Amino acid sequence: MKLLLISSHFPNIFGGVSDYSYLLSKTLSKEGLEVYVLTSYDDRVINDTEDNLRVLTVVKRWSLMGIPKIIKEVKRINPDWVLLQYVPYMYSYYGVPAYIVLLSFVLRIMRFKFITTFHEIGMELDLK
Repeated sequence: MKLLLISSHFPNIFGGVSDYSYLLSKTLSKEGLEVYVLTSYDDRVINDTEDNLRVLTVVKRWSLMGIPKIIKEVKRINPDWVLLQYVPYMYSYYGVPAYIVLLSFVLRIMRFKFITTFHEIGMELDLK
């Protein structure tokens, strides 16, 4: 089985989701699954490439403009499942990035199986 894990944070970017994404991808790859991690283009990101694990640092900007690049990678990999790691404010300063909703909608139209892991469900509303 081939999995694509999407997370804007991956070690050595500090954060709980970064560590979670790393441990999840390592564990699943050791179980024999082919795992791809699509993450931020950042010098801090460790680029572990093993037999069943590949880290793809391709997204320069998490925004509406980044969706075509993400979709291109998803089509190239052709995973059985796409796993999105989501935390408010991780992909956008405003907390709820509309383009993530669009991305999930497009991937579902393209018939990819899509799972979102919500690591936090609460966020502060600031109208200023």
